[in-house]
Amino acid sequence: MRAAGAIRSIPNETVLDPLSRLLTHSNLRLRITGIESLAMIGEDHLKTFGLKCLKLIEPLLSDENEDVRHNANYWYGALKDI
Repeated sequence: MRAAGAIRSIPNETVLDPLSRLLTHSNLRLRITGIESLAMIGEDHLKTFGLKCLKLIEPLLSDENEDVRHNANYWYGALKDI
């Protein structure tokens, strides 16, 4: 989780792949970390990464876990509203 926080500060598209891999992890905390990290990098670099981050987060709107769905809905909406 700390690594995700650190790499999301790198303004380069190469960080999207490792962050997006968290979205399919069996651990729900790591899925949430992936959502939050992608949303934050999407907000920080909206023109460059915003749409791609939205598309990566979108499938988690129907995640099997309620906490993950709630988190995805929050961050998806926040990023989309920008």
